[in-house]
Amino acid sequence: MDYVKLAHHGSKNNISEELCSIIQANNFIISTNGGNGKTKHPDRKTIAKIVCSKYRNINQPITFWFNYSKESIEDRNGLVCTKDEEKYFNFICNIIPKGSYL
Repeated sequence: MDYVKLAHHGSKNNISEELCSIIQANNFIISTNGGNGKTKHPDRKTIAKIVCSKYRNINQPITFWFNYSKESIEDRNGLVCTKDEEKYFNFICNIIPKGSYL
């Protein structure tokens, strides 16, 4: 199982269609607590760029791994994604359990 650690807490400025064209992984690690003030991460656009990439095989599920729960990130940052989006675009958001390694 291959993993990609997304740069700068999942910032939309650090992912491109060109990068998506060479990534061969279905697991993405986003290290963030949601940010604060005007820096809020991950950007919904980052998730969208990955799950909607024309290079992606929609039949292979994607997992986004967070070091904080999605709920705690959303408390600080706002919506990351909806359950309907996860289902439609075949991805899930998971937390890396404390003390665990991927």
